[in-house]
This record gives sequence, structure tokens and C-alpha cells, in this order.
Amino acid sequence: MFTSVYGSPHSQFRIDLWRELRKLVANMVGSWSIMGDFNAVIHDYERQGGSQLASYRGDLSFREMVYDCNLVDMGFQGNPFTWKKGNLLERLDRVLANMEWKLKFPHANVFHLHRLKSDHCPLL
Repeated sequence: MFTSVYGSPHSQFRIDLWRELRKLVANMVGSWSIMGDFNAVIHDYERQGGSQLASYRGDLSFREMVYDCNLVDMGFQGNPFTWKKGNLLERLDRVLANMEWKLKFPHANVFHLHRLKSDHCPLL
């Protein structure tokens, strides 16, 4: 199964999304990949620049959802940041998958393409 997501820029709505993804995985059988703009980072090194007041989006709830759903980050090739606003760069877009998916598609790769007319770079 493939799921495409958009995580709201508002943290409360993202928490609702994490809850829905946990419900989805509870009934999941087989391979699963999930891709999109999560509007959250997992690690602090996935954020660069911005002011001290800019909140670190790698909240615990996102990391917990990834762990609870037994997902792994598929990694990437290309620019480490997928979103830009002023001098703030973040990796908000990613592909996650469960182990069944990784075993079924062992040669799968994720590419961060060049940003064209958007503040996000496309994923391939």
C-alpha cells in the first residue's frame, strides 16, 4: 500500500494525523510506504538557519509515530533540505516505509530534486 500525506503546519492537526496513521497501521497487512510533506523533522540536524524563536518541528510525537508504526526513513540523494523560507531550511518532505516494503523493493531510492517555483523541492 502507498499513502500520500500532508501534515498541517499547526501542531495539533499533525497530532491528529499521527493518530490516524497509527489506526491505519493497526489493520495493515503487508508492505506500506508513506510519502509527503510531514511538516515536521525527526532530527535537529534536519533544520538549519532561522531565528532562535523558530520552533524545532522535530517534536516527539512525530518520532513516536514513526517508531509506533514500525517505519523507517528511506533516506535520500540530493539536497538535505526539502523546504526553504528565508534563511530557514528544513527537511519536511520524506518517504517512510515498513520493513516488508523495504524487502519487497530493496533497490528503491528517493531523490530530492531541485526546487523550481515552490518553497518545497519535489521528491522522486
